[in-house]
Amino acid sequence: MESQLESAGQKISVKVLIIDDEVALGEMLQDILETYDFKTAFAENADQALQLMESFKPTVTLCDFKLGEVNGLDRSQSLKKLDGEMPVILMTAYPSL
Repeated sequence: MESQLESAGQKISVKVLIIDDEVALGEMLQDILETYDFKTAFAENADQALQLMESFKPTVTLCDFKLGEVNGLDRSQSLKKLDGEMPVILMTAYPSL
């Protein structure tokens, strides 16, 4: 059974875009979410993420706070400009943030 949300009485599939420059971590998150029947897409950089926003049309985005030279907070604001309704969840492995 596919993971779904209910919105205005209609069920919609949950599509998760994962953005992380650490490929192994991103793929692990994909595997975990797909175990629970979420549809997922993975981007390892900001350019790929912007392309997937248009083609994949995620319901929610998980975004690493440190994306190489790009700050995840800045990237999340760019994503929100494309879809102001979509939640963007920032994640990090850095305990000092």
